[in-house]
Amino acid sequence: YERTPGETDEVHAECLALLCGVVERQDLEQKEKFDALVAAMGEVASRFARIPADYKKGRPLISVVGEIYCRMDSFTNADLIRRIERLGGEAWLAGMAEWIFFVNFMERMNRRAQGEKWSKAMVKSYVREHFQSRDEHRLVAPLHDRFVGYEEAAQTSDLADPAATYLPYQGAQGEMVLSVGGIIHMHGKGADGAIDISPFSCMNGIICEAVYPRVSRDLDNLPIRVFYFDGTDRDHDRDVEIFLELANTYRRRKKVPRVYPDRFTD
Repeated sequence: YERTPGETDEVHAECLALLCGVVERQDLEQKEKFDALVAAMGEVASRFARIPADYKKGRPLISVVGEIYCRMDSFTNADLIRRIERLGGEAWLAGMAEWIFFVNFMERMNRRAQGEKWSKAMVKSYVREHFQSRDEHRLVAPLHDRFVGYEEAAQTSDLADPAATYLPYQGAQGEMVLSVGGIIHMHGKGADGAIDISPFSCMNGIICEAVYPRVSRDLDNLPIRVFYFDGTDRDHDRDVEIFLELANTYRRRKKVPRVYPDRFTD
C-alpha cells in the first residue's frame, strides 16, 4: 500500500536498529530495559503510521504459514512475501510467537499424558506462559489499532483444536498443527487464500499437503498452495500470479467477510 516502493522496508530497518539499540544497553536493569522496549514500540508505531500509503480495499488477503525458518527468511523463500504483494496480494505472515506458546502447550499435554497434574514443572509452565503472554501484549499494544482484523489466535488451543479434525495434536506434535490451525484461523478473519512455505522434502509440509484438500473443501474451497524451496534459482512469479487469480475469484464469492482497520477506504 506504500506510495514509494521500498519506504516501508527502510522504516522497518530503522525500527529494528532502534529496538536492537535498546536491547544492547548495558546501563539498564531488566525491568528498565523492558520498559524502554515498550516505549520504543510506541515510536515504531508512530513511524509506520507516518508512511504515505493508499489503503484501498480489494487486494486478496493471503495467509502465509509453513516451516518457521523458511517462511521467515526472505532469502530462503525467494522473497515470496514481496512477490505476493508486488503482484497484487496482501500477505499475512504467521508470527514466531505461536511456536513458543505451542511448545508450552505440548509440554503440558505430554506431562498430563504421563499422569502429572499439578507438579512443580506444570506450575512453572503455566507461570512462564503467563509472563510471556503478558510481555508480548505490552510490546504489541502500541500497534493495536494497526492490527485490527489481523488478530492472532488468543491461545494455542484456538489453533490446535480446529486442526485436530485433520491432524490430532496428541500425535502430530509439530509445525503441521500450527499450519493447519493457522489457515483455519485466518480464514475466519476473512483470508482469501493460504500459502504454505516449506523446505523441499520437509515432513511437516508433506503431511500438510496431504490434508489440505480436505481443509480447503471444509472452508468453502479456500485456495491453498504449498511452495517448496530447495535453494535452486527459480522464478515463482507465474505460480504466484495463478494463485492470486484463484484467491481473487474466492474473494468475490466468500462467505466470511474481512474486517478492515479504519485506515482502509473503498
